[in-house]
Amino acid sequence: MIKTIHIQNYKCLRDVKVKLGPFNVLIGQNDSGKTSVLNAVDLLGKSSNWKVAHMGGGAPHVLSAYFPASPQSIEAGRTLTWQKKRGMISFHVTGRREEDFEYRLKLDFASQRISERLVVAGQLILDDPTPDKPVKYKELGLATHPPQTLLSQLGYFEALNASGNNPVLDVVEDLGSTEEYHLNPALLRTIAPPEQNPVLTPTGDNLAAVLHGLLIGPDRDAIISLEKQINAAITTIKGVSTQMPVEGQGGYEIRFTLSGEAKPPVTIPCSQASDGAMLLTAFLALAYANTPGILLIEEPENGLHPSRLKMVIDLLRKMSSGEIGNKARQIIITTHSPLLLNFVKPEEVRIFQRTTDGATKVTPMIELPNIENLQKEFAPGEIWYLFGEEDLVKGATA
Repeated sequence: MIKTIHIQNYKCLRDVKVKLGPFNVLIGQNDSGKTSVLNAVDLLGKSSNWKVAHMGGGAPHVLSAYFPASPQSIEAGRTLTWQKKRGMISFHVTGRREEDFEYRLKLDFASQRISERLVVAGQLILDDPTPDKPVKYKELGLATHPPQTLLSQLGYFEALNASGNNPVLDVVEDLGSTEEYHLNPALLRTIAPPEQNPVLTPTGDNLAAVLHGLLIGPDRDAIISLEKQINAAITTIKGVSTQMPVEGQGGYEIRFTLSGEAKPPVTIPCSQASDGAMLLTAFLALAYANTPGILLIEEPENGLHPSRLKMVIDLLRKMSSGEIGNKARQIIITTHSPLLLNFVKPEEVRIFQRTTDGATKVTPMIELPNIENLQKEFAPGEIWYLFGEEDLVKGATA
């Protein structure tokens, strides 16, 4: 789990440090930097899969080896920097899984170089490899060929202790498993072809494939638990299934089994289900299917009736603790809904603001000057709605 992330020179995040727990809620006005933090965490995770463009030829510490001539070129990378200036994007992460770890990644778009530092359980694993200070791979017990991934050469560490516990691989799993989700109820109803080990897409347009994978998979407890959670939230839904609407169409459609008092069960296509039912099913699919360890979710309240907000927050919080799902997942969400915030704990909330120079500032709600007194009278959403970010950070009083 990531405990802190310090981001410098990335989009509007000129110099921002964010404390994170298992479940986190980011609030603030539009364009305050909330989505940029999600993007930064996702970029850091995706970097573990960046392939060197010139295998065996390009030096691994040279940024152009990771940004070939494409939409993600060096020039495109520069547009991600603070005020689109040539400079260095820096990430500094602390966290813990089996062991405490610290990881630094610097992408220097001026010199087109990469540098990294990794410490696990107090042991220095890697420190800024450069042509003048090469990594001594053999001394680390690593393969000698050039790295194929960016995140601390972590592809190498598969060769270390392959048959046993490897704290470095734990770091890979923690940092290298992310996805941003902006679930779209209309796309959740998409007829989707079956996939091998499907992972829910950012919009959820392959939800039918994910559910089909669970239904035909070896772990029957997963689909049973998913159906139980859906029924607990929407009592008229007794089950979920997938079916080809027209034989030979090559895709599956989600269907729900409904049962009311003194009525026989009836199966309906997802086109007749509510947006709330679709979103709830998608959240549960994230909990029980093959999905990343860090879930970055934009505005989960969209498409939900206000009465369902508490249910969704409870669900996401239980997913973050492992109480629901096949493993605990760190969850970071953004919201513009004071109603949703009423079901959140102040220690889970981070308040985002833009300063006069356009940079982002982040304040944990629990560290507000007068939060103890405000909590006695108001719920978190009421505090936010009544006082706003600026007055709260200054020390609003009831």
